[in-house]
Amino acid sequence: MRRFKLTPLPTSAVPFELDGAEAHHLLHVLRAKVGDSVQMFDGLGSSLDCKIITCDSDIVRLEPIGVPQCQVSADELRTVLVMAQVKPKALDVVIRMATELGVTEFIIFPSAHSISREPKLERWSRLSVAAAKQCGRNTLPKLTWLPSLAEAWNAISDEITVRLVAHPNADSEAPTQSIPTAIFVGPEGGFRDDEVAWLCEHGAFPITLGQWVLRADTAATVAAAIMRKT
Repeated sequence: MRRFKLTPLPTSAVPFELDGAEAHHLLHVLRAKVGDSVQMFDGLGSSLDCKIITCDSDIVRLEPIGVPQCQVSADELRTVLVMAQVKPKALDVVIRMATELGVTEFIIFPSAHSISREPKLERWSRLSVAAAKQCGRNTLPKLTWLPSLAEAWNAISDEITVRLVAHPNADSEAPTQSIPTAIFVGPEGGFRDDEVAWLCEHGAFPITLGQWVLRADTAATVAAAIMRKT
């Protein structure tokens, strides 16, 4: 079923209107018509099935079917991908794939080897919404940009008790138990030695992502998948 973001979701059976970018996508990209069924989600964990009852050039009127359904588990595993900025296209891949893999928070920052250093929060948010639409996820990850490694470290919640740093020379693998986890992933060229040393001094544990040296966007995707298994 085609999915669209709407916050908040309606809580009654009264028909409502959808406009803006989501309505444009529904009408002019997907060519939806009266009678089609769609699903709205709020990015907070709930979704609502609806039926299109009228549409014009820029507004869609929808009728709720039932009531919003919440899919958030009270014990949802918190996973934080702390990503040094990489080239824009590579970071687009990271946002999309890590959203699909269930990462609950992105913290993005420029490290010593980062090429791109400007925050693109609006673009990153659009990419995460699109990924959630596609994969059926009803929660959206939190997205934060910070200007330094130290600020990125301090932004991690105290509830995240395991903090890892992906490093090609590490020997240890990620722990296998299901606990809140944050993983630091470096940019093209990796973290500088002093950055790795700083992270380890502050309590991060270096881990390997396998026997090969991975591209930054591949490493971030592998790290996201690893966190879903820890």
